[in-house]
Parts: sequence; C-alpha cells; structure tokens
Amino acid sequence: AGNFSLKSREGTITSINSYLSDIYARGHFDGETVYFDTITGLSEKGRLLGFGRLKMKGLSADSLDLTFRTRKIPVSFGPDMNGVASGTVILRGPLPRFWIIGDIYLDEFAFFAPFGRRGGGGGPSPSPVRYRLRIKADHNVFLFNELAEMEFSADLELKKEDDINTLLSGKLELLGGSFLYLDRSFNLTGGEVVFYNQKEINPTLNIEGETTVAESILITLKVQGTLQEPEIHLTSMPPLSEEDIISYLSFGKPFNEVPLSLSDVELIKRRALNLAEGIISKELRRRLRIQELEVTTGLTGEDPRFTVGFYLSRNFYLRYTHDILAVEKDVFQARYRLSRRVSLYAERDREGAFSAGLELTLRF
Repeated sequence: AGNFSLKSREGTITSINSYLSDIYARGHFDGETVYFDTITGLSEKGRLLGFGRLKMKGLSADSLDLTFRTRKIPVSFGPDMNGVASGTVILRGPLPRFWIIGDIYLDEFAFFAPFGRRGGGGGPSPSPVRYRLRIKADHNVFLFNELAEMEFSADLELKKEDDINTLLSGKLELLGGSFLYLDRSFNLTGGEVVFYNQKEINPTLNIEGETTVAESILITLKVQGTLQEPEIHLTSMPPLSEEDIISYLSFGKPFNEVPLSLSDVELIKRRALNLAEGIISKELRRRLRIQELEVTTGLTGEDPRFTVGFYLSRNFYLRYTHDILAVEKDVFQARYRLSRRVSLYAERDREGAFSAGLELTLRF
C-alpha cells in the first residue's frame, strides 16, 4: 500500500494527436491494484479529467478500468481531419484486448474529402483494441473539397469489434453551404450524407442546391451517388433541356445563342476571376480557422469588400462585411441559436437600417 503523484509539463494522446499540458495524476496502491484518484490535463480551450484503476499481474499491467471526461480537447487524424471534442470515454477490459466505449460531442470538426477519389492502397494495421463510440454534433461539422463547402449536424457510430475492421454508420444532416458546378455557386438547401457500416470514407450522398440565372430561371442541382462516384442531376423551373440548363449556367443564355462573342469572352474572364476569389477565400479560411470568408477583389466591377463569419460560442454566430470603399455600407449580422430550428438575430444592412427578430427554420 502507498500513495503516489505524477506530474508532466506536457504530453500527447497519440491515437488522436491531442496535445495536453500541465498533466497531473494522483492515486494509491492496494495490493496488485493501482488506483488513480484523479487525472487532469489542460488543452488550449478545455481540459481532461479522469479516474479509475489498473490491475497488475506481477510487474505487468493485466487489465484496466479508466473513465475520462473531456471538454474541448483537440483531435486530429492527419492534416485533412481535425477538430475539438467533448464527452465521456471509458477504457475497460483485459490488456491488450480492452474496449473503448463513449459518447463524444463534436464542438467543431472539419475534414477535407475530395469527390471521385478512392482511398489509398493497403489496409489498416491489426490492433487488439475494440471500441464503440457514439458521435454527435448539433452543427459545426464541415466538409470541404474543391467543389463544396458544407456544414452538417452529426449522429454517427464508430465501432471496431475485431482486430482489423473499423465501421462507420449514421448520417450527417446538411445545415447549409455551397457547391461549385460549371464555375457557378449553388446555395445548398438541404440533404444528408449517410454511412452504412462502412470501412472507408465513402458515404451515400443526397444533397440539393439551387441558383438563379437570367434573373428568373431557377436551376436545381442534386448530388447523389457516393463520395467516390458522385452523380449530378440538373433540373430547372421553368423546365429546360439539359443543354439549355448547362448553357445558361455557363453563358447566361440558351444553347441556340451560344456562339461566342466578345462579351461572352469577357463573361468567362469575369467568372474565372470570381473562381480565383473563391480559392483565395478557401485558403485564408483554412489558415485562420474561421467558418466563413469571402473576398471580392473588385476586379469584376463590384465594390471591393470582404466578409468574415465565425462562432463566438457554440450557439452564437457573428458575420461582418466590410466595404473597402464605403465604410458606411458595412453589414453586421449576429445570430444566436436557441435550438436546432429556432434562432434570434439582429442585423444592420448596407443602407444602415437595423432589424431584429426570431427565425424559424423548417425543412421539408
């Protein structure tokens, strides 16, 4: 029998690449059992608390029963998947074949997943550890690639019940975003991404968006199929042929009027600049870790301006647009999410008028 305490200035949870500082553990011995009365560690935004016991067999660890409660701990699974998570995780069972069971809430999570790309060769390395994790998020789950910027809520289960296979099931429900097709930005209006006990990141897609061309033609885009083999379908109101829809998206006029003129060439140039501005925004946003960034250079004839949006807290979102040539046209918008469907908002428009109200979101 006896007591112990351990301290470390820093450490890393290697399985999730989570850096912690000011790590401290205190406990006592009783026979062949090591009791951890408290385990603590700090992250940049939160902390980890733990307790439990470790049973020994001679000088080797035989089994464990540890509980960890986390608040805003950084997690990373390579350069394309990272975020911040909270929740409770239990490590229990004989070593080395123990279980990890828990409920995880994603405070924020972003991953880069290109369309049409298959996973690399080689399978996962065998591991005796098993796990079953329930993963949820109300919002702030972002998927980025060359064409899409999407925000989701999440309800997923990640499990591994043998030495090799990790399976992901559940769905991501679309909250908003944009999709770039034929260099035209579609506002995403609804949909979901579904995982069916899959061994790789290749969910089934059902995403819908819309854009308006020629002032009054509404074009609807549906992205279906899978992430590795997406299928894109276009319809319009009023109904048009596929050739006319593509022509309107590319040139703003029907197919029979497509022969290029100087004005068409200028239109292509302007849209190429708009695409470049979008790429600038994406790169800056990745570096600054904000949710929304739009840069308009002014090269297309509009006033140069930038828009930035970010979460001040889990439910409070602030959006600001600065007009570089006319500060009096700056736009502010604050939104506080009361529930998944209900938000309070206050805003100032480009004319200087203020408004506030209650916003109810209905999905059909």
